Amino acid sequence: MRELKKSFTAMALLLVLGLLTQFLQAQEVFRGIEINSSAEDRVLLNEGFQSYSLFELDHEALYELVDANREQAIFTLQIAGFDWPIELYENELRSPGYSAGQTGDDGYKEVIQGECVTFAGYLAQTSKAVRLNLEPNRVWGYVTTENGEYFIEPLNRFIDDAKEGEYILYNADDVIVSGEVSCGADTQSEKVKKSQPSQGAPKTGDDCRKLEIATESDFEAFNAGITFSDIIANLNLVEGIYTATYDVEIFVVYQHEWTTSADPYTTTESGCGGFGTLQQVGAEWRTNFTNIRRDMTVLYSQKDFNSNTIGCAWIGVFGNGSENDGVLNGEGTTVGPYSVNQWDWQGGSTSDASRRTLVAHEMGHNFGGTHDSNGGCANIMCPTINTTTVFNAAAQTQMNGNMNFESAVANDGRSALRERYLSAEEGGVSLAFLPSTNSANVLILDGTLIPLSFFFGTTAQYNASEEIRMNPGALMEAGVDINFQFDIASCANGAIVPNAQDGSGSGSDSEQLTSLNRGSSDTDVILYPNPTSSNSFIKLESEKEEQIFITIFDGLGRVVVQSNEFLAEGVNVIELQSENLTQGLYFVNLRIAEGESKTLKLQKID
Repeated sequence: MRELKKSFTAMALLLVLGLLTQFLQAQEVFRGIEINSSAEDRVLLNEGFQSYSLFELDHEALYELVDANREQAIFTLQIAGFDWPIELYENELRSPGYSAGQTGDDGYKEVIQGECVTFAGYLAQTSKAVRLNLEPNRVWGYVTTENGEYFIEPLNRFIDDAKEGEYILYNADDVIVSGEVSCGADTQSEKVKKSQPSQGAPKTGDDCRKLEIATESDFEAFNAGITFSDIIANLNLVEGIYTATYDVEIFVVYQHEWTTSADPYTTTESGCGGFGTLQQVGAEWRTNFTNIRRDMTVLYSQKDFNSNTIGCAWIGVFGNGSENDGVLNGEGTTVGPYSVNQWDWQGGSTSDASRRTLVAHEMGHNFGGTHDSNGGCANIMCPTINTTTVFNAAAQTQMNGNMNFESAVANDGRSALRERYLSAEEGGVSLAFLPSTNSANVLILDGTLIPLSFFFGTTAQYNASEEIRMNPGALMEAGVDINFQFDIASCANGAIVPNAQDGSGSGSDSEQLTSLNRGSSDTDVILYPNPTSSNSFIKLESEKEEQIFITIFDGLGRVVVQSNEFLAEGVNVIELQSENLTQGLYFVNLRIAEGESKTLKLQKID
């Protein structure tokens, strides 16, 4: 009994020390200092907001703190009487294979990737969501509270002569969306329904969804100073909605912009009232960007479209197998997962809150959501744009059906949020034993997998936290009764094995030889302190008594710690033996006996 008491005492002490460490880190406080505005400025601001606060903020110091602690930044924002303790993490939306380019008068050139500006986290007191975008000279995003979302934006977006470092704070409910601006997508719905082929059946399951997006910018957007970072920052805010509602994470795979007025988008018709930009972007990308694997293409424009239309999209076009470049309908028009979004429709005063809803709305059309004006139009699929974060029940049913689509055609995986596909390819056997590299938590297999005789009659198991990829020419050389099992962490990209070949000579195809296991999503697990210089703790809740298996992998996928524990019904705190790990990034895999799985990142520091 004494030994048990000592164990609990030590655990309690470590827990207190961990909490104290986080408390001390949270003493970094950034205060917004209230500023006054002129009568002329207030007239302009009152056109866009029912209520707001203006303040100065040392964004350079805030950026330096977050930039130095991208894995976990802890600080407090004190603005307009609010006291917000925030924990923030880098949220890189760009995929590992991300690239960008621009086309101008001198032709096409690639654009060098800049630093990550997108972050996500939560309020320490309530676990409410926080999404912020940070650059050395500005910060913008939102903080979710019990009273709704509060947005922070640079004041010079609304007042031309506002100084750098001056900001506006407003509640999303206080935004005034001027005019009867709307989406015109309903006029396209019948055309879409008639043009879409039927492939495959819905896929069931609770695993996470990865949405691969390519973005396009017309010359007007480029000329207005809208950057790739601006667009990714917008998608960071949009992702907050899709993650909360549909468990969708956004991956930006490619971005393109036109720096010449001779771009292919020659009309101010959005495409919903007749031939326009929506049809033009489909034709352009179906012709010239077929090499970009993507689920959706989102156009950002600074054209002032006709008829008070600020957005347009094809409805219910997601889930067309390999046809995410679009298909030609009977009229010769490219129909596919494309959308058109006007960046600013309020003469320079469009808020981030309403722009976020517009893009989420048009993407919702691609997933099958239709307009709904019921209930006071307090939903994202309302035809007139608002600032809500809620999809109505009908839209959720429509959109979930399309998100769960699984193509019956073996292809490169575009249009499937949950899985990639496996296809056979002829080729000789390369005598390499398990060559592998690890990059961005991706396990890459370049050679031939040849389990030796001691694997006979067993399963060869490979793990990765985000993605397992078999490059062209990779072979699986298995003997009789040998299976290759690829285990991928919860909420991961999936397995990309486009050119894997069965080298066993058994006649089995690769799909039968390979199993892809993915854990279910679980948000009730907390790993703390993280980063850590000693042992960490895992806090999780269990609905019943059950066994949990804990495995820690290093950056190369090697097992460094293994243990198993018995969970009691209710809240459990498990001490993780991480003190003796060397400095670096690790992956903690938790697997319940009944099959649920989750992988967490752990940063070990000296």
